[in-house]
Amino acid sequence: MVFTDYILHRRGHPSHAAHQTAKYRCPMHPSYVSDRPGDCPICGMKLVAIEPVDSEDRSEAVVAGQASTIISAQKRRLIGMKTEAVARRRLQFTVRASGSVAYDPELYNAIAEHHSAMVARDQVKDSPWPDVHERAEALVRAAALRLRQLGLSESQIDAYTGQETVPTNLLLAGSDGFVWVYAQIYEYEIAQVRPGLQAEITTPAYPGRIFRGTVKAVDANLSAETRS
Repeated sequence: MVFTDYILHRRGHPSHAAHQTAKYRCPMHPSYVSDRPGDCPICGMKLVAIEPVDSEDRSEAVVAGQASTIISAQKRRLIGMKTEAVARRRLQFTVRASGSVAYDPELYNAIAEHHSAMVARDQVKDSPWPDVHERAEALVRAAALRLRQLGLSESQIDAYTGQETVPTNLLLAGSDGFVWVYAQIYEYEIAQVRPGLQAEITTPAYPGRIFRGTVKAVDANLSAETRS
């Protein structure tokens, strides 16, 4: 996209200069300029007057070999444009979201089913019947698929596979002090959130305290009502 602007120099009487320097251009084809109103010969759109640039909008800071674009003071105010000196800084994007401490029987039951399927598969590993092994493997695959649908990664599923018991901190706070927190991330911000990022959590229950954690998973399902 190319932005084009025109600087009109006014000399002598303002109204006389404005009459002499009046220019018109096509909104769709800025390269077409005319000294009288009418229609664009390219697309047929009405030509619009080119607004003269006030002296306060002109800048002497032009980089040699680079094109410049002038935005009038009025337009800058309308769009809320701000400027500041160039500085070197670390770029970061902050996502703010509401959340809740996990009480998730659905995920707990899915993990429990996967754990039971793994135990059952181990119990029949010495069975001489191939169909028994096949059914056991099918149960494990189905349980793992359900966990993936709920947002768990392969590494998380493998971690639960190695545990002897099902973690209860999806229902109650664990004895180790760790809990799960579910944050509602809106659709337009989901691309900015991924497993491994650090998170800061505050709660009215503990004013002034900041709890830190790590993003473990991003749910693959999107709510049709809230788009989060």
